[in-house]
Amino acid sequence: MPTTSYLGSVFNDPANYSVLIDHVAAHITSTMARSRFRLKNYAIAFQGNSGAALAFPVAAKLQKPLICVRKANDSSHFRHMVEYGHAASLPKNVIIIDDFIDTGDTLRRIVTAVEGENIYAPHTEAAAPLGLKVRAVFLYNKYSDNDWNGIPTYGVSN
Repeated sequence: MPTTSYLGSVFNDPANYSVLIDHVAAHITSTMARSRFRLKNYAIAFQGNSGAALAFPVAAKLQKPLICVRKANDSSHFRHMVEYGHAASLPKNVIIIDDFIDTGDTLRRIVTAVEGENIYAPHTEAAAPLGLKVRAVFLYNKYSDNDWNGIPTYGVSN
């Protein structure tokens, strides 16, 4: 069965995938500790398979809450665009995990969704602003650091 090249590091070598998870988690921890925000308390946001491939295991390893931002018109499991746990325990700072930046559309959708006012609390019909702020983006198929629309972006190589 063929795999896509952008997820090759995830699908092709389970041992390397485990090392990649550890490496990304360590990179996030050290980078956030020395960043201008000195963050220890943050949630991890993602969209799609490429984000989920590392967001779930890294969030579990770091014991951070997850925010899933669905693609437009994806109501297969949840009818709202943003899914997360309990708002009371959701940190106000958010980082994004993804594979790479192509057009920037994925990052734009995630930032708009988590910083927007149309976020629904779980199990309710009430939308409310949560006051979330995206503080950093970590890309696991990119090897250099820069900014994307003013948000620090960190490449994580394995």
